[in-house]
Amino acid sequence: MKNAANALLNRVEFPVLLAGLVIAAGLWGFEELMEIARATTPHAFDTEILLAFRQA
Repeated sequence: MKNAANALLNRVEFPVLLAGLVIAAGLWGFEELMEIARATTPHAFDTEILLAFRQA
């Protein structure tokens, strides 16, 4: 298995591998932030404000 990893590293240059890892980490972080943003419910507050503007 170690030979396969070495062969892969020899074929793919380190900056390309590093760029792929940075992109993957960024996407993972973005997904985590979106999960947090969806978990909170600001919709009730927004609805109250919009209804207040409608009645005013």
